[in-house]
Amino acid sequence: MIRLIEKYGLSPVQIVFLGCSIGFAYLLTFLVVAATFLKTEPTVFLTHNHDEKKSYINRIAIYDRNGIPLSSSFYVADIYVHPNRISSADEVAKTLEKYLSMDYSEIATLLNQHRNYAVVAKGINPQLAKAIVKHINKPRIIGYHPSELRKIHCSDYLLPLIGRVSWNGKGAFGLELYFDKSLQTDNNKPSKHNDGLYLTIDTELQDITDQILQRSFKVLQPDRLLAVIANPRTGDILAYSQIEKKARPVPQLLLTEFVFEPGSIFKVFTLALMLENKITTPDEKLYCENGSFKIGGHLVEDVHPYGMLTTTEVFSKSSNICMGKLALRLNKHDYMDGIRKFGFGRRVLNFSGESNGILFNPVSLKSVDAFVMSYGHGIAVTPIQLLQAFTAFFNQGRMIKPKVSTDSQLGTLQVVSASTAHEIKKMLVDAVINGTGKHAKVTEVVTGGKTGTAIKIRHGGKGYLEKSYVSSFLGFAEFDSGRQMIILIIVDEPRGGKYLAGETAAPVFRQIVEKIKDFRLYERLLNPTKDNLSETDENPLKDT
Repeated sequence: MIRLIEKYGLSPVQIVFLGCSIGFAYLLTFLVVAATFLKTEPTVFLTHNHDEKKSYINRIAIYDRNGIPLSSSFYVADIYVHPNRISSADEVAKTLEKYLSMDYSEIATLLNQHRNYAVVAKGINPQLAKAIVKHINKPRIIGYHPSELRKIHCSDYLLPLIGRVSWNGKGAFGLELYFDKSLQTDNNKPSKHNDGLYLTIDTELQDITDQILQRSFKVLQPDRLLAVIANPRTGDILAYSQIEKKARPVPQLLLTEFVFEPGSIFKVFTLALMLENKITTPDEKLYCENGSFKIGGHLVEDVHPYGMLTTTEVFSKSSNICMGKLALRLNKHDYMDGIRKFGFGRRVLNFSGESNGILFNPVSLKSVDAFVMSYGHGIAVTPIQLLQAFTAFFNQGRMIKPKVSTDSQLGTLQVVSASTAHEIKKMLVDAVINGTGKHAKVTEVVTGGKTGTAIKIRHGGKGYLEKSYVSSFLGFAEFDSGRQMIILIIVDEPRGGKYLAGETAAPVFRQIVEKIKDFRLYERLLNPTKDNLSETDENPLKDT
């Protein structure tokens, strides 16, 4: 101080003031540095005001048609710690072990790591998280923050349609992906789905379908088994169930992604086009070549040899030969145009991964191609395409677009005349009474449908596999007051000793219809309504 006085001529009071100024400057610098460090710290302790649950639910629920949840989100909490701030890991570990029922050694190992941040427990009750943090009472080392848990309430058999969300909270597959944007809540952007996304699925019918498919899967031992039930007048898909022998990490939605040769169920649409174009009549007699016929160097054989059959009998007894001979009468361009009008060759629901199926090019279509296509070979379709096309026969020739959401627009398209639709419906009934669909018969219910047994194509599309089949049944059930349901059953590679569709797929159809009848579900699901179908310029079917 004496040297400062001598050198700069400062008084003692000035020297003290100078010292205080320098000290303050050092303190200010320290605080700025500390504040900068704390600002860039990766985690910040959250206050415990997490009682407003709604603000943390960022995804709305999915319900069935009756308001029963199929997928919903819950407010939960994640507890985190700052291990590098803990002086007594033993005390904290014992507390967490007591509250969370976790292994002490596991917790202690986590707490003894030299890390700034670690999550101890996820998805726990928020009140429990709050009690744990309050008990430990060391806010600098432990805290919790709100989180969202998505829970699936539906069965594994419906899961491929409902879907899941991924780790980032966005839809991964199924309807969770398809409706992803509208399922995410945004208080600033009201959505028509803010109260929930309501599906056309009926949980009671879904449970019945699941149980029957589960039992049938054990008997038939197939690679895949599928059932879809719909209201043909509205397009509502009321139940959907699929079982696969080999589980996939991300399930394939067979409804829109399974592409297969439909076999004889395709005769429904071939015959409809024949009737519509006046190529034949139900009573025309046709020669079925006694079960063996050559075309284009290819030998075609019926399962059972027939001589003369009426067109109705050709359909009910499923003669490939006579159906093929009818197809040769129709102009190939008219044939292909008619098939496309039924919706084959294009996507129906526009889901992720949905297939268009496979159709012949009319330009290169040969006689043998038209012949085999008439009974469902050389063409590949999806289950949803079959379901959509089938609705036309229950709406005076108007095809209804299937839907899974209750607020989806009703789409219709006239594909055949009302008279053609009526004739096909009668032939479907005859096929169950007198033809290959006898095992689909249900007492006190009018049932009709067509069987299909198709040999599977080799991988790569070259040739067919031996003794490898896809068996299917596409049918309808009519209950009291004209209430109708349509049902599609697909059995991929049955191994239970039987493979024909009449012995594999048709009985599954029958069991489902019997349960619907016994529980009188049709009264609740199929209330008679006025005809609300109309052609509009904004018809969604025309745009798909």
